[in-house]
Amino acid sequence: MLNTIFSKFLIFVVAFSAIIITPQVAKAAGGLYDNQPQDNVVVVQIDGIVSSQIQHDGKYYIAGTFNEVKVDGGQLQTRNNFVIVDLATRTVDDWIINTNAPIQDIVIGNGVLYIGGLFTQINDKEQDYFVAYDIVSQKPISLDLATNGPVNGLEVYENLLFIGGEFTKVDGVERSYLAAFDLVKKEFRKWNPNVNGVVNDLLINQNRLYVAGEFTQINGQDRTYLAAFAVPSGNLTSWKPVVGGEVLKINVQENSISVTTKTVGTVTLETESSNPITQAPIDNRTQQEKDVDEGLRIHTEEFGFKVPTLGDILTFAIRIFFVVAGLTTLFYLLRGALGWITSGGDKDSVSEARQRIQAAIIGLILVVAVLAIVWTIEQVIFDRKICFGLSCPLTLPALLEPLD
Repeated sequence: MLNTIFSKFLIFVVAFSAIIITPQVAKAAGGLYDNQPQDNVVVVQIDGIVSSQIQHDGKYYIAGTFNEVKVDGGQLQTRNNFVIVDLATRTVDDWIINTNAPIQDIVIGNGVLYIGGLFTQINDKEQDYFVAYDIVSQKPISLDLATNGPVNGLEVYENLLFIGGEFTKVDGVERSYLAAFDLVKKEFRKWNPNVNGVVNDLLINQNRLYVAGEFTQINGQDRTYLAAFAVPSGNLTSWKPVVGGEVLKINVQENSISVTTKTVGTVTLETESSNPITQAPIDNRTQQEKDVDEGLRIHTEEFGFKVPTLGDILTFAIRIFFVVAGLTTLFYLLRGALGWITSGGDKDSVSEARQRIQAAIIGLILVVAVLAIVWTIEQVIFDRKICFGLSCPLTLPALLEPLD
């Protein structure tokens, strides 16, 4: 997402790419430079490309592809693809988030910083394509949000986080290039718009989610490189602009949409205002169903812990069974060994101990073999689409699945 704040910057190339923050911009964004001289500016210089930037609570969050940064001509500092500039002190913030590959997009919602990109490591720790941080504590938040490919675009709308990119699965479930994550339930919604190509950027403006990329169809309907969904319903609208090339970035400017394409450069379009026409609902329950569901729902945050689902309980039971089976075989193996040691040469005692040891070894081999076979079926044959509760949570039949 090329944020709206981007239009308030002047970017030029000298020895470094430079972002100049003027007092008028800061004042318009919240009076950060009130009572400061009008000729005051903050110059942020980087040695690469900016893909996304946000101003939040007196700080600028800048992401992209770069390795070094300095503010107002000060000391050069190492920051790999992400930097925060404190506008009050006119310095680089101490919070360091270094990635091993470019960051494509950042977004802030409800005090949480969401980061998506091509990276597979953050601060030398494994982290594929997406991460979320609490801004106050500066600690990562666990969302169980895993994709099998890069994340190019992020947007937050109320309790929904929309993600777009080059992935085809989220948490092992088929979701091609676009998905919605419920920040309250902390799970992906069943909403599946069936995009047939890579999503490069997302933008929310008023009650519309704009999607830009390299696709030509959504839900089996022609949508060439651009589409719009009504939010929060998730219904595809009739908006079908013609831009002449794959779209890399999308931005809103007052009452118009500006897009950057691979072939024809920047194109300005009218914003979308048509009625939704197709069915790809994020939540398609009736109001009565919502009221009933709300009355029956257990709010886990009130307990202070997660209430396990039927799938969680069965998965736990299956794993405990194999743990107990393994411990039992080891117990009998040790019992047989102890019996042999204490047999004193008695043939009957030695024979009994030998039988215990043989039975324990056979049992252990069988347990390991079953584990290996089931793991192979889950991971290789079914590619985690069907799971029996060992390497991934148990897959329940559709009739037993709880309502979304």
